This record gives sequence, C-alpha cells and structure tokens, in this order.
Amino acid sequence: MFSASSSIFAEVKYGMRNGLSIAIPPRFGASSSDVISSIVPTNVEELYAYLKAAKENNLGGAKTIPYSSDLYAADPFYGWTFQMDSFIDYSQVTEEDWMAYHEFHYLLPGAKEALRWMNKFYNEGLVTDYFGIENSDQTNSDRVMGYDGFWVGNWDAAWRMEDSFSQDLEKNVPGASWIACDAFKAVDGPTVHETYTAAGQALFIPSWVSEEVAVAAIKYLDWMSQPESLFALQNGEMGHNYTTVDENGIPTDLKNINDTEDAYKLHATDGAPICNGFYYGSDELNYTASAMGYPGYEDVVADSLAISMDGGYEPISFTRTIQSRIDLGSTVSSKEGELLVQAVTCAPDQFDAIWDEYTNAILTSGGQTIIDEQRAAYNEGAYRGFYPMAEAE
Repeated sequence: MFSASSSIFAEVKYGMRNGLSIAIPPRFGASSSDVISSIVPTNVEELYAYLKAAKENNLGGAKTIPYSSDLYAADPFYGWTFQMDSFIDYSQVTEEDWMAYHEFHYLLPGAKEALRWMNKFYNEGLVTDYFGIENSDQTNSDRVMGYDGFWVGNWDAAWRMEDSFSQDLEKNVPGASWIACDAFKAVDGPTVHETYTAAGQALFIPSWVSEEVAVAAIKYLDWMSQPESLFALQNGEMGHNYTTVDENGIPTDLKNINDTEDAYKLHATDGAPICNGFYYGSDELNYTASAMGYPGYEDVVADSLAISMDGGYEPISFTRTIQSRIDLGSTVSSKEGELLVQAVTCAPDQFDAIWDEYTNAILTSGGQTIIDEQRAAYNEGAYRGFYPMAEAE
C-alpha cells in the first residue's frame, strides 16, 4: 500500500504537513504483490497505473479501495494541495498571485486539472464510492483492514503510535505495510511540497529594558545557538534523560518528559526557543532523529520525512488580519466542499460546467473579496513566506 507524504500507502505526499503511503497486503499471493510492488509511483501518471493495477489485482480483496481520500468539512481542500501543486502552470503564476490565492490554489492556472484527474479516478472506480461523506470511523476501519491501496496524509500519519494504523494493519493482514512515496511530482515541472507555515516564534528584547539586560539576553541566545549547548538543552544529560546514543551521537532512548526526574525535565521547544524542534547538524540527521520516535518504523518514517521536505516551501501567512477571511471564510469553505464533491463525482462530460458553476459561487460568496484583501496585504508587505518559484524566475 502506498502512502503519500504528505505520504502513506504507495505513499504520495510528502510534505511535512501532509504525506502519502502505500501498503501491499500479501493475502493475494506473491504474484499480485509483485505486480503492485513493481509500480511504486513517482509521478501522477505512474500513480494512475498503480491504482489501476491495484483494482485489477484486487489489492484489498472484494472491497479494494485503490485511492482512499479523507474529507474535512472545516477545510475541504486540506490534503489536496500536493495534487493541485503538481498541475499548476507556474509560468503563468506571479509571486503576487501566489500570495493573493493563498488557500485558493485550486484557482491557479492548471490546478483545475488535478480535480479532473480525480474525477477520472472516481468514474473508473478507483476512489471510494462514499467520497464526499465525512466518515472517519469508516475510513479508519478500511485503512487498517487492508482495503486501501493509496492514502494521502501527514508525513508520519501511518506510523503514529496513538492511531496505530500500521500496527493494526499488520495484525489484520500479516506482512502488510505502508510505503512512503512521492506520486505527486509533475511529469514535466518542478517538485513542490507544502511544509509548515512560516509563523515561527517571535524572540524579542523589549525596548524598555536596561542595556545590561539586553546585552545579557543576546549573549544567552548566542550561547544557546552553540551546538553543544543546544544539544544539552534539547536532550538533557546522559544517564538521566537518555542512556545510549547511535553512531551519529543521537540519543536512542530519550525519555518522555513525564518519565524524567524533576531536576532534569527539559522540553525541546521551551528549553531551546532559538530552535523549534530538535537539531543535530543536518537535515538528514534531523530526519533520523525524528524517526526514532516511531520504533520499528524508523527507516520508512525517515524516508517519508525526506520526501515531504524535498522541494518544500512554507505556506505564506499574513502579518495583519485578513478580516474578510474571518467574516466570510466559513461560507467559502462550505462552497469549497460542494465544489470538491460535485467536481469529483460528476460525469466526465459535466465536469467543466460543474467547475464553472461552483467556482463562480465561491468567488461571489466571498472568495473574491478574500483574494483581493490578500493581494492588498501582499502589496503592503504584510506577509511571511516565499513564492517557491521565485528563484527559478
């Protein structure tokens, strides 16, 4: 089964915020597993070939669901950014457009084809027939029973201990597992993956403090940024917070804060605010360290995280209130849910008419007002983040 990273099942999204995965249950014998495992998708065309093979080879038995898709009423397009980004024609998108259409990627040039692509999947029986019905219990049950062949989720969603998707899948279908993959690369075009928003933490020294205090604060932050200091603040002391390290010096048994002596309680974020998260000197080591939190799945989790960060970009955020988003956002989200469901489930020859009808409804019910205000915020310089194609330009 693939999982996108976003990645789970044959795994596709990559991205820190979302991911993809693939799982291949062995219940149908080596021949069918070999057919499926030979098609780990690396782009949208190969994903289509994989989904067809999953259906034709009954990957999950009589209830095979080649492409599993979650739908959230509060944010219908959550998890769809990866698909849409792989279809965008960046030659027709300016930095200003990128900012103005924040959270409206489906309206950027080319993105519409990502929904036409899903419409094709639906009409060929490659997507669950209850698409558009928010039913977490049903989708979660299908996932751990080995029915799903491909799933888009956060980069670690398939292996989180609290959800136990992988553990339960292995119990129900011995030998099955999730494989991370990036199936949303454009066949001809850049690789882009949305990661985390560029909000971050704000560290500042109040103007009213004395010069002595201000200098001391800067010296403290400088000390904190030294590798040995940062390591100690984030990991604690050997013998108290951990007992062993791997060949890279990364603690392998870092205790949970609740299991640590009071005198040695530390928290990576609060204890070292200059670095939001662990840092071990390189992205690769950071991935390895992060994966240690998923015992038994370290290798695949590290792969998923690396996939999710390949071509990663920060979704922009605005430094002033977008009032129209507050006033009109819920109405727009409701219309987006209607667009998504109707565009994916309609007959292929109705797609363009449905698309025009529902995107027009979105724009006239507040979408255009939000876009205009976000464009104005960009022109004011009231934003954080960057346009991923800026360097290419």
